[in-house]
Amino acid sequence: MNIKEAKNSIKDAIRFYLMKNEDGTYKIPVNRQRPLAMIGPAGVGKTDVARQAAEEMGINFLSYTITHHTRQSIMGLPRLSVREYEGQEYHVTDYTMSEIIAEIHEMIKNTGRKEGVLFLDEFNCASETIAPLMLQFLQNKTFGPHKVPEGWVIVLAGNPPEYNKSVKEIDVVTRDRIRQINVEPSFDVWEEYAINKNIHPSILAYLSQNRGHFYHFSSSGLNKQMVTARGWEELSQIIGMAEEQGMDIGADLVGQYLACDKICHSFVNYYNVFSKIATQEELESILQGKAEEKLKKRFVNKSFDIRCAVIWMLSARLQTDIMEYCKMTNVCDRVYAILKKVDPEQPLGDQLKASVLYEDQEGWQSYPQEDPAVELVLKKYRSMAKGQNSKDAFGKIKKEFFEMTGQREKLRDTSNDEITHVLDFISSVFGENSEMEILLNSLNTSENAIRLMTETGNATYLNFKKVIFGDLSKASLTRKVKKEA
Repeated sequence: MNIKEAKNSIKDAIRFYLMKNEDGTYKIPVNRQRPLAMIGPAGVGKTDVARQAAEEMGINFLSYTITHHTRQSIMGLPRLSVREYEGQEYHVTDYTMSEIIAEIHEMIKNTGRKEGVLFLDEFNCASETIAPLMLQFLQNKTFGPHKVPEGWVIVLAGNPPEYNKSVKEIDVVTRDRIRQINVEPSFDVWEEYAINKNIHPSILAYLSQNRGHFYHFSSSGLNKQMVTARGWEELSQIIGMAEEQGMDIGADLVGQYLACDKICHSFVNYYNVFSKIATQEELESILQGKAEEKLKKRFVNKSFDIRCAVIWMLSARLQTDIMEYCKMTNVCDRVYAILKKVDPEQPLGDQLKASVLYEDQEGWQSYPQEDPAVELVLKKYRSMAKGQNSKDAFGKIKKEFFEMTGQREKLRDTSNDEITHVLDFISSVFGENSEMEILLNSLNTSENAIRLMTETGNATYLNFKKVIFGDLSKASLTRKVKKEA
């Protein structure tokens, strides 16, 4: 299965494993809750999807790599204790708490969440001294005498043997205690993730035309050559930072992330062409609906790969601005949820804090890890309330909050107008052809863009969508958002 399907399998396991009977016991007993084991190539995103699954289900996530641990850190250190049997005292060997299980208890204490995902990477590379402990762990959810707290789902990850010499074959006994998920790389799935992560447009444009370069592994010759999803994502970030500093993007830099000479040089050559297709000023004029006719004419007779690159450039600029709107919306929503519970008759300081029990649409309760932007706003509000009459201070805070919501609405309207201007530009230059389809697909894939257009009901988007793909009403947009949330 692909990595998105693997994430859904983990979310389903979390949902089923944490279901309880009326008496509070788990419907699936803890010793019957088989760990999920993702087996797939390095860099395909196994750790990331396990983390995402936990976050989306509103529970803790704790990650360890088994090969970084010793028998002592997993099981605990031996110590002597005195016990009495039939009136006689004996010295017996006991163990301090496992480092991993101790960290679970720390996380429960710090977050207020009792449930979580314990993610163990490279589980099939465990040394001979650790292997027996791992088998015991898979069977009983214990390290030595210490149990993993109830409510924690075990997710494992490992590479196939061809990627790691330390990999040991999964024997039938172990196989009978896990739910094995074989994960394969998929550009189509990663593209959806990449759009929402605002991966550099040069990478998306390049891979959309060179899909076979998305994931590459070769063990022939002296050195193994490897290109992974992780490499592309990290390269995206470094390209963005290098561009800000005015640095060149050459093979020496790209080769540190794409460990294949052929793909590395191919991408560098593409990037050198891509970066000269349009200036930031020209892109900005399109977003503002001020593109001149000579700019439009410049792209009409260009090759498809150039036209495709323009689409990804514009898509990336849209995503950047839409993302700012969504970030501001998240801050406003969270701050509002806190402010509406405030009693102005009481001191405000302790009420203007984010550590409020939160319940999502599925009934999962947790103390959310707040966006630093939310904490910054609340800190400002607490400062405004300090030494002031509570009612007066709360009035000033509300005024400040309404100004922030006004900024959010301005971002919404600006982003919505930019979508309209870009769609009109593409239509006037390329018509309702493949270029328009690429842009519409990128917008329809973006969770942030869908969120924006659900609020605005962008008529231009809906009209072009209907022309290219059939009817898609504002109501169906809303249903899509709820389905994907």
